[in-house]
Amino acid sequence: MYDFGNAGKWTKRIIDEYLREGMTAVDATMGNGHDTAFLSETVGESGLVTAFDIPNNSCNFRAVTVFPLADAPV
Repeated sequence: MYDFGNAGKWTKRIIDEYLREGMTAVDATMGNGHDTAFLSETVGESGLVTAFDIPNNSCNFRAVTVFPLADAPV
């Protein structure tokens, strides 16, 4: 049996171990964007992060693709 302790720290340790610069990541629970920002920093400018959020437990959802600032559509 695993002792996950602080789930956020455990999750970030796993991400740090496997996610690399230039890879693609998905944040399926975007919420306030803190994890999306962490993923974006991890994959760097050559990577891609797509984030999804379901606001207010509704059936509607939004998707956001995070671009490197230099490549962001205007």
